[in-house]
Amino acid sequence: MSAVLKALRRHAGERRMPFAMVGDDTVLDYGVLAARVTEVAGGLFPVPACAGGLLLDNGIGWALVDLAARQTGAVLVPVAVLQRAADRHVLRTAGLDSLVTDQGERLAGVTRFPARDVGALLGQPAVLHAA
Repeated sequence: MSAVLKALRRHAGERRMPFAMVGDDTVLDYGVLAARVTEVAGGLFPVPACAGGLLLDNGIGWALVDLAARQTGAVLVPVAVLQRAADRHVLRTAGLDSLVTDQGERLAGVTRFPARDVGALLGQPAVLHAA
């Protein structure tokens, strides 16, 4: 387990601070953050060591996906905002099993996977393209 996740679990049990992570309209304490990471891990990375792409605006959702990938041992590939012509090439050659993005409409014709809304899971608008 990564040092970040060990520290998160330790703080969840020891610290009663009012916040561990603050977003635009969301505040998570350590206990809630640890629980949310586990929830996101189960929702996005059901298969250990899968490869997921992340094309998402900065926010709590981005951090949750990153921590969830660490928890499950998934490989997480941050995908930069690309020009449309490069999207298909990058997504095809990266060998991704899934992609979490807030640009679902733009990528609808590019990814080979159907999309499902995961905004409620992440706390910000997002879709998951996965098999």
